[in-house]
Amino acid sequence: MRQVTSKDNPIIRDYQKLASSRKHRAEAGRFVLEGVRLVCDAALSGARFSALLVTGEGCGRLGSRLAALEAAAAETVQIDHRLAALLAQTETDQGVFAVCEGRLWRDEPPAPGALQKGALLLCSLQDPGNVGTIIRSADAFGLSAVLLSADCPDPASPKVLRASMGAALRLPLFRCPDPGKTVQALRGQGIPVFAAALGSGSLPADAVCLGGAVVAIGNEGAGLPETFCDCCDRRIILPIAPQSESLNAAMAATVFAWEISRAARGGAV
Repeated sequence: MRQVTSKDNPIIRDYQKLASSRKHRAEAGRFVLEGVRLVCDAALSGARFSALLVTGEGCGRLGSRLAALEAAAAETVQIDHRLAALLAQTETDQGVFAVCEGRLWRDEPPAPGALQKGALLLCSLQDPGNVGTIIRSADAFGLSAVLLSADCPDPASPKVLRASMGAALRLPLFRCPDPGKTVQALRGQGIPVFAAALGSGSLPADAVCLGGAVVAIGNEGAGLPETFCDCCDRRIILPIAPQSESLNAAMAATVFAWEISRAARGGAV
């Protein structure tokens, strides 16, 4: 394990650029991870690291797990507190960082049969925390995947990764350049697609069978476009108290994920 002490070292500069630039992550085919849990989860998922960066304290926190992480890394370097503070995206870093090879999403559409346990389709969401939370919920309730329009936050961004608590490393994620065409393709495979939106003919979520279905969640402020909703099988809503205007996008998606999971287990609909 060699030591790196300069903030101008190529490994340090590359890490910072990957952490801050979606474009650089896409072009380089790499992304960064911070913290014991995320880095260890990635290794357990079979990820490979082009670089593992640890402080002395980070080595202590990892203990016997360090050997497995080093085996997954092309290079391991030791950094000091000053460099760790430069790399950290959290208020108090754990002294463990990694540059991970590959991408988290798949550009090809889901293959027939790939969404048997249902999925969520995220359209033009803006908040990375919401996207990460939704991915975490979909993973927790056993959904097959999360599909994301191209203008959603990058699943490999540090904020999404932290909010997903590592779920983005496990759950299949699909990038959908044109959500409308994605809906048409899914329906062509016999997969029902529901728009989470108010409108004429909207039904409560528990009035339809969501087993094996895809539920589309729209932008936090604007919701789903009318033209998109018209492409779906129908619109569904979550009945809420009259005095409540709406639910946060991540909370609504979590409830829909539960309903999809419940239906897949044969629960009452």
